[in-house]
Amino acid sequence: MDDDFEKGTGPRKFSYSDLVCSTNNFLEQEKLGQGGFGAVYRGFLKELDSYVPVKRISGGSKQGLREYASEWVWDLYGGGKLLEAADPRVNWNFDERRLERLVVVGLWCAHPDAKFRPSIRQVIQVLNFESPLPVLPSKLPMPTYFSPTVNASLPLPLSLGASISGEAQS
Repeated sequence: MDDDFEKGTGPRKFSYSDLVCSTNNFLEQEKLGQGGFGAVYRGFLKELDSYVPVKRISGGSKQGLREYASEWVWDLYGGGKLLEAADPRVNWNFDERRLERLVVVGLWCAHPDAKFRPSIRQVIQVLNFESPLPVLPSKLPMPTYFSPTVNASLPLPLSLGASISGEAQS
């Protein structure tokens, strides 16, 4: 991820003072939303002459760089802006359909819930235009975990020599 920052192909690093200035000291009226990392603010960066989202990562955030990068690409996918994931150094010299397939398949493979990930055969078929693109959620999905359920109609395993009432059998 640090290489991406330095190459200018990923999110950019700014000084904290620049971000404070761009968001009017993280003014509540500039807050766009709240996520797993913390709050997102609208900021104006003079050097880019543009409004940009600024994430202020909360101290209690348990998410790391990999989740941050994944969320960034999911946001591009959900916003219909996948082409913005392209390295700007290629100067738009790429096949847009292939880039779209590559990025969508990458998201599909990195789905946080393993049961929704594709097989290698599915990946190859989509990348070779033999199968349609999968339809993915517009936001980074959160993995779900289910507690095992106990079926009351099934007999419970008994320990050696114990009965259901807990009395020892002779």
